[in-house]
Amino acid sequence: PAIDIPDEHGSSWPARVAREFAPMGLADGACLRGSVQANTIETEVGMRLLREFMLRFGDPGSREAYSQRYVALLRSLGTPPDSVTRWDWDDSPACTPLSYEHGLLGVCLGLFPASFSLETLGFNLWMTCIGPCPLLVRLEPELRLRDACLRYLDLQDRDALTSLARDAIVHALGE
Repeated sequence: PAIDIPDEHGSSWPARVAREFAPMGLADGACLRGSVQANTIETEVGMRLLREFMLRFGDPGSREAYSQRYVALLRSLGTPPDSVTRWDWDDSPACTPLSYEHGLLGVCLGLFPASFSLETLGFNLWMTCIGPCPLLVRLEPELRLRDACLRYLDLQDRDALTSLARDAIVHALGE
């Protein structure tokens, strides 16, 4: 569906959304990091998380990680990834207000896999079901008009990620 772009932002709105969503895009899959390092891959849950981790971070030599795809999107819009910071707009509310917190939560969950294993599974399922970013997906036509690099959206294997996340939850509940 078409999206109403606020008049005061006009042509800058798609690039602004991509920049504000950057903490999530750049940390895509970080919540899985600890789960595949914490002696869990021997289980049914661990094997599904490992496969999803490989999809998100790219098989070495054959495809790029989702975070690298997001870097390419930002650069194609003129935003260096290292310039992304948390800020509040004086003239309007943020268009993706929790992106920074969600990105940070994913990274933190990945640091404590033993303590937050069920939380990681829930967060991962939530991210695969709504991801990558509904607002960004709706702005895809406008981003294409700007010649933005959309590999992050185009190559997102959402069906496989969602299936693996759901299967991991089912197996965790059965253990």
